[in-house]
Amino acid sequence: MGTSAKEKKEENKENEKDDYEKDNKESKNSSSDENSEKKEDKNSSKSGSKESKSSKDSKDSKDKNSSNSGSSKEKKEKSSKRKSSDSSKEDKKEEEKEEKKSQKSSDSSNSVEVEKKDKKSKKSKKETEKKVEYKDVLPHEIPEERKICVPNKLPFNYDCCQTIEKAHSKEITTLAYILRRNAIATGSVDEMIKLWIINTDKKKMSLDKELKGHKDSILCIKDFPKLNCFCSASSDCTLKLWNCTSLKCVNTLNFHTQCALSCCYNPKGNYEIFSGGQDSVIVVWGANKPKDLQSYESKFVLKGHKKLISSLAFADDYDYLISSSDDKTIRIWDMKISDNIRCIKIIEDLSSPVDYMVYLDNRLMAACEDGVISFIKMNKLKRSRSVKFSDSPVYCFTLFQKHKYMLLGNKDGKARVWKIGSNRRLVLKGHTQAVTGVTDFEEDFIVTSSIDCSIKLWKKD
Repeated sequence: MGTSAKEKKEENKENEKDDYEKDNKESKNSSSDENSEKKEDKNSSKSGSKESKSSKDSKDSKDKNSSNSGSSKEKKEKSSKRKSSDSSKEDKKEEEKEEKKSQKSSDSSNSVEVEKKDKKSKKSKKETEKKVEYKDVLPHEIPEERKICVPNKLPFNYDCCQTIEKAHSKEITTLAYILRRNAIATGSVDEMIKLWIINTDKKKMSLDKELKGHKDSILCIKDFPKLNCFCSASSDCTLKLWNCTSLKCVNTLNFHTQCALSCCYNPKGNYEIFSGGQDSVIVVWGANKPKDLQSYESKFVLKGHKKLISSLAFADDYDYLISSSDDKTIRIWDMKISDNIRCIKIIEDLSSPVDYMVYLDNRLMAACEDGVISFIKMNKLKRSRSVKFSDSPVYCFTLFQKHKYMLLGNKDGKARVWKIGSNRRLVLKGHTQAVTGVTDFEEDFIVTSSIDCSIKLWKKD
């Protein structure tokens, strides 16, 4: 009995445990269900919040995108405006550049047309003339402007103080200063030689003497002071020697078959006289007695030039005779051995025939018909340089004022004073036709003669 009661108690305890365990399980299950529901609710709430957040974010992003798109559109519009303004500025600049280029091209085309016209006019003026080549030219002597001396002012001027309109009845062809008479000699087509005396105080010229003897035009007069005479060459094919003291013709030299055009002499040694003519020959005249004017006669004839002899000069420090011709050559003759005179040099690269020559201190100056003056050094026997002095031919020239200045007479009726080695020159206007003779007198006076039959006296300021 005791055991059954114990057993019953134990069973009851076990049943209670089982019931208690069941209740706990149920409560746990319910709590788990609640928790799962809560979790589901939480998850659903979380998902809803996420969805709301995502919707908000999407809205915000849309708003942002829309705002960004608006701002980007505005930026794009601004940038496009800037670009358009920049492009318009660039277009304006390009248009301005194109206009400038077109203006430059038009200016250049106009200048080219003007240059072409100038060239055509120059060519039309000089169709028959050949091109001039300038060799060994000093830059200060040949300027860029057509290589003609630019007329800059000299530190002095010359004014015409007297004009003798009818100094000769016909054209005056030559003029020379006669040292032993201190007078000016002029020769003319009227077959006369006239001597003029200058009164420097009164600034006037007056006629001293008229010399007659030639039967045709007087073409050249040269002074031979060492022989106390002056020589005249004429179209009558003769040369005459005039005594400076008596003013009488002491000898007539007759050999040329055509006009006697030029003459010169040797101031040393045997005092030979040289003459050149239209017959293209040079005659050497010698005296049987030194300085005996009456005994001069022809000794030698020099041939070689193909045309008339235009000018003669003598280089006394080398014993060279220099001749120029219309054949555009200059010949240099060695006169050291009188029995064996020979041509040692022919200068052929001249631009045009030589009209006049002057020799001084190892330098020959030759004026050509085209206005070019060539300088030739005797120690080298070649041309050193050339100067395009003017477009007008130079008919005569001389050196004065310690050989620093050159006085030239031109075909255009003007005389010019040029400072050698510079671009400075002075133009003396007054004659109406070609200037055929120029010379200086003492220090302050210049005398010029012309084909217009007049002579002019010029005074330095």
